[in-house]
Amino acid sequence: MNDTLGDLINRLKTVAALQNGGAVEAPLNKLNESVVNLLAKLGYVTNVRVFKASETAHKSLHLEPTPKITDLRRVSKPGRRVYKGYSELRPVLGGIGVAILSTPKGILTDRGARKFKVGGEVLFEVW
Repeated sequence: MNDTLGDLINRLKTVAALQNGGAVEAPLNKLNESVVNLLAKLGYVTNVRVFKASETAHKSLHLEPTPKITDLRRVSKPGRRVYKGYSELRPVLGGIGVAILSTPKGILTDRGARKFKVGGEVLFEVW
């Protein structure tokens, strides 16, 4: 799989759309782990655990999306990267949602990027 972040977003979207919710397992890499930790800090996911099923299996993330997630929208894709400076970042849905960026200071929200005055790649938006 080449786009593990896109896979994570699709899994979160699918479980968030279900009536009764549920848990998600996703492949573990540094980007996914950083994004999930930020989403947990914002309250969009809970019960984040990293586990290794067996010696041959890859490490994976286990998490549960909260009812706070209405939708996720991928902005930057492998075929079309979207970069914005901190002055170009606008609030998502009038401040209700959050944009997640990859910046030189790490994975930040749009509010954090404006606060630290750094731009970067806009990965996705969640509301």
